[in-house]
Amino acid sequence: MIPLVWGMDKTTECSWYGDKYKGRPMASRVKFDPAKPYIASWDYPFGTWLQLEYGTNKVMGVVMDRGPARRLYHKGRKLDISKSLFKKLVGDLDVGVVNVKYRKVTIR
Repeated sequence: MIPLVWGMDKTTECSWYGDKYKGRPMASRVKFDPAKPYIASWDYPFGTWLQLEYGTNKVMGVVMDRGPARRLYHKGRKLDISKSLFKKLVGDLDVGVVNVKYRKVTIR
């Protein structure tokens, strides 16, 4: 996979979701696996790849679910990501919520 940066940088709060939802169908009808690089977003179609940046760390994930909860979305949180993606990006799951930069990418 070769990622090609496609969008402008945006910034948002981001949190993670994990084992509690394992095996449950996401909005895309795919079963959730906290070990996969899944992203929940209201703003992008399913299958859209995003690159996330926190400090010097960068990861890529794919939008496969809808979220965060509407009440959080309207307060400015635009993304929830799987447990494994958050751990790779931030390192510490206890942090819970962080500000990240993100952009849409095309995979070739």
